[in-house]
Amino acid sequence: MTDDFEAIRQTGDWSVNPWWLKDNWLEVIPRTPDQVQAAFDYLRQVFDSYWLRAYKGEPIENLLLRSVLYGGDAFRRAHLILLAERLQRLKETPGFHVVMKALKGRGESDAADMELELADIFFQEGFQIVFPIPKSSKGKGPDIRISKGNEKLTIWTAPLKLETVLHSLRTE
Repeated sequence: MTDDFEAIRQTGDWSVNPWWLKDNWLEVIPRTPDQVQAAFDYLRQVFDSYWLRAYKGEPIENLLLRSVLYGGDAFRRAHLILLAERLQRLKETPGFHVVMKALKGRGESDAADMELELADIFFQEGFQIVFPIPKSSKGKGPDIRISKGNEKLTIWTAPLKLETVLHSLRTE
């Protein structure tokens, strides 16, 4: 896989072996071939050749690269399609750039993916979504804030110690 990664890094195109376009999949999520193509076209725009050439980690450290290089199954295909759809729905959300930076990085992409999945569930139910911009002097803080009418919820998507949560709540 390291050779494959070096090859795609040099070409700047992680989609050189589009296993996800095969039509012999047991469908986990029903999508037409055009919808599958559109989802991966969108992912290629977001995770472009500039990003790929600049990426400094191992492919296993990034959700997209790990899925593309070590994938090849219906569940990873479905996951990447859903990721593309979530990104399109949430791209105008305040603070979206924060979660995108993590999604494109190394080591944080799985957590960012979980944040996007959770935010999208609430978004599709009509909630307003905000990805708070972290204040470096106050620690990481919450990952998502949602609201709908008088309902408000603050969400942390990582394991936390009670002291961290209490400190964050006191400083907001």
